[in-house]
Amino acid sequence: MDCSWRFGNLSCGGGLMDFAFKYAMTTPIAREEDYPYTGFFDGKCNYADNGVVQATSYYDVTPNSSQALLNAIA
Repeated sequence: MDCSWRFGNLSCGGGLMDFAFKYAMTTPIAREEDYPYTGFFDGKCNYADNGVVQATSYYDVTPNSSQALLNAIA
């Protein structure tokens, strides 16, 4: 979270889901045990290049729609 603000995510202010996914498509995400969330924000990005998971796509799904969820994961 302390690095994704560079992408307009407003991470410490609640965050924006689509911006978080876009960030995850360009930046491998570290595991919690490798880069623990502390809740402390000092304006610095302390992320080390140790990400292990990266998103390749994302979809906005209509709330409460089982069919939309099935379509998104298909």
